[in-house]
Amino acid sequence: MEPFGEMGGSYLFSAVPITNAADNHLQLDGVFTAKETVWKIYLYRAVDLLQ
Repeated sequence: MEPFGEMGGSYLFSAVPITNAADNHLQLDGVFTAKETVWKIYLYRAVDLLQ
């Protein structure tokens, strides 16, 4: 995830839960659903990438 942080990345969208999010310096900020779709969208925030 360091290159992601070096490029200024802050958020990551995923269609599946990331089970090792903490190991990759990601914090779950929200889960979004809609009646019109079967997908859930998981929003992760990158934390402490450049330390």
